[in-house]
Amino acid sequence: MVEIVPALPEEADALRVEQLAAVRRFLGAVVANRQAAGVSGLTDSVGHEPKARQKAIKRAQGGTR
Repeated sequence: MVEIVPALPEEADALRVEQLAAVRRFLGAVVANRQAAGVSGLTDSVGHEPKARQKAIKRAQGGTR
């Protein structure tokens, strides 16, 4: 059986600082990898549907225009 006990406030603060540092290192690695791949900005990875596809979906959902 495992007993879960709350962390002391100073331990919780130290863990938060470590987690934030790890997230910062991860994001730095992501930026470095994207730069190495020649990709800039986050919008490059977000897919946008073509306008024709958006219109087709609207027609399919709402019937005829």
